Amino acid sequence: MSDYTSITKTTKQLITLFYIGLNCLLLSNCQKKREANPAELPAQGVNPTGTRGSNNSPESREFLSSSFYLFYEIVEENCMNCHNSTGLASGADFSILQSEADWVNSDYIQAGSPTSSSLYYRLTDSSGDLGPKNMPTGGALSSEEINTVAEWITKVSIEAASTQSVTSILEGMNGQINADQANDACTIDMPPQRIWRITRQQYLNIIEDVFNLNVSENIGDLSDPSGIGLATDPANTLSISSERMNTIFNAIEETSERLLANPEVSTCIENTGTVCVDQFIDEFGPILWRRPLSPDEKASLSNLFSDQLATSNSRQESMRLLLEALLISAEFWYRDEIGIQEGGIITLDDHELAEFLAFTIWDSIPDAELHSIANEQRLSDPNTLNTQIRRMATDPKGLRGIRHFIDEWLDLSQVLTVHKDSASFPEFSSTLRRQMWEESMEHINLAWNENASVLSLFANDQFIGPSELGSFYEAETDSTGTTQHPPNQRMGILTSGAFLSAHSKAQSTGMPLRGSYFLEEILCSPLPPVPADISADAASGSFTTTREFFENTHANRPECSSCHTILDPIGASFENYDPVGRYRTMENGYPIDASGSLNIAGEQFVFQNAIELVQQAVTSPKFSQCLIDRYLTYALGWHLQETNCLTTNSQPSSELKLNELANFLERVPALQNRSQPSNPQEL
Repeated sequence: MSDYTSITKTTKQLITLFYIGLNCLLLSNCQKKREANPAELPAQGVNPTGTRGSNNSPESREFLSSSFYLFYEIVEENCMNCHNSTGLASGADFSILQSEADWVNSDYIQAGSPTSSSLYYRLTDSSGDLGPKNMPTGGALSSEEINTVAEWITKVSIEAASTQSVTSILEGMNGQINADQANDACTIDMPPQRIWRITRQQYLNIIEDVFNLNVSENIGDLSDPSGIGLATDPANTLSISSERMNTIFNAIEETSERLLANPEVSTCIENTGTVCVDQFIDEFGPILWRRPLSPDEKASLSNLFSDQLATSNSRQESMRLLLEALLISAEFWYRDEIGIQEGGIITLDDHELAEFLAFTIWDSIPDAELHSIANEQRLSDPNTLNTQIRRMATDPKGLRGIRHFIDEWLDLSQVLTVHKDSASFPEFSSTLRRQMWEESMEHINLAWNENASVLSLFANDQFIGPSELGSFYEAETDSTGTTQHPPNQRMGILTSGAFLSAHSKAQSTGMPLRGSYFLEEILCSPLPPVPADISADAASGSFTTTREFFENTHANRPECSSCHTILDPIGASFENYDPVGRYRTMENGYPIDASGSLNIAGEQFVFQNAIELVQQAVTSPKFSQCLIDRYLTYALGWHLQETNCLTTNSQPSSELKLNELANFLERVPALQNRSQPSNPQEL
């Protein structure tokens, strides 16, 4: 056995022991896995509601998005640390310039002309009569920030400049907030702290984002058990079987091998000494572990490289071992919400909050901007937090998070593993399962790429997939992979093969199950618990269709009929689709009746089939509210109670874009706060 193999085996054994000991850490919850404040900066206070941006009135939204306020925010954040009455630049006190009129009448702004304004001139890469560029001293503003400054200066005029100060407007908003809270507070149950294990797809996303390397075809099955997002038992996701652990080890070995050709890695292989290695650790350690590394951690990683180099005399093997150490660490595989405790409230630190946003919105790690803001401990500021949420939501990487959410919400990936009777459905192969899942993902991709509304995801009658899938559906697929089904057969993702197969049984459609899922997850209309003493006896006699069987089974049983008179017609509307999602009009030689009606909180749905039901349901306010409720549940890993105040007046699905879902995180009061779980095993 080579020295490298021996060391790698020892490292794996130590990591295995660490994983075994992880439960002790989770259960005791007495220490952080890292220094709570590596930079030794003072912890910032947390305002549960914030003084800016929390008042959701039209007037407040208009002011907070106005060109003057955006200009003022930039100057306040970047300039006023020095330009105040006691600062280093007290001779030019910006803090007294509180209104548009104050700025227009100052020496720093020439209304209507950015290039004639000394403030703008000194923010750009120019020098001349108006002074050299020397603001801000901490570093140049982004081009977007400079454009924002220019936009306000261009728009403002001396005649129209408002005399109302920013302070008075914000105080008025805060007073309204306090009044609203006193009269009609939006309070939700605070989710408990927890620890999350990254998923297979998140692993792939991280490697691609950090190293621009796609390893999806070179690693084994890292598929996860239920419980990452919407499921109710998050503790299950922390356990790793020995088989899964070996798969992870193999995946990391394969990734590390391929990363040896990465420019940052190969440079350190070609150089001598440890300077390059230490720089690599300084750069990539905080990225992969999503936080600053302590001096001891840096030294430990550097020593690992040096010790291996002394043993093997191979910089390549030493860099490979360093990469494996970074990727196998629990600091990489787990993201925690241990936070900073004060009283009974746990407040996520800025790096934990950055992790939360990145994995929720991007299904990956924080980018350089988010990481930098977390290092500066500015992310917990409500304005900064909301700005980052909006920026991240519209980033192309937001498609990943939306796909992950919809996949879990609708249980689409269950099509890959759901059991079907092979004798009844021999064509339901692993290839067909994968094609169905990919087809459902293409629904999401199409809506995102076209910036279409949420409604289009459920109302699009075009399906995208290989011709083999079109043959299975008995529909025509053109050269672009677009499958056009016959009219009135399918409509959107709820009639896709993935959704229908995932929500049916091995040999039957499981009609009531489809109905209960639609009611509870699409319309958020929970059913009462199943009575504990209920009998599973079925109705006697022969029945022509599945619908007739269930309706007769439930009709004369009061303990069943109260629920099943509601959910059975919903399930029956999907009876045109067999257990593997194929369209049909007949069952056992008898015509299928997919018609029904539904009344929820006074809202009436009358339909002839699933398409009509879906068309009515997804344009209902209940659907929009349910969608947002489920998204927040996915994000927080906890089913919030009493979220009406967060979802009331939501945009209808015909107006709401997929990239706007993440913006609803702004509505969650004290987004960075968590409670202590009543049972530590819930972590």
